[in-house]
Amino acid sequence: MMDNVLKPANEPDPNLGRFIDLAMLISVTGRERTEAEFAALLRAGGFALTRVIPTTGYVSIIESEPA
Repeated sequence: MMDNVLKPANEPDPNLGRFIDLAMLISVTGRERTEAEFAALLRAGGFALTRVIPTTGYVSIIESEPA
């Protein structure tokens, strides 16, 4: 999966993720997530987050495997 991964709320986040998050909340009730939130979401679905690979763009590659 590829998605924007936000930094925790208390860390500076220079990418557009926070603005995209706000736009998604306003328009489609979606949201961007932090690495910890992706891990929890994957865990709930029976997967384990193995790593997050940053790219040169604003999205990251989120790697997981069955738990």
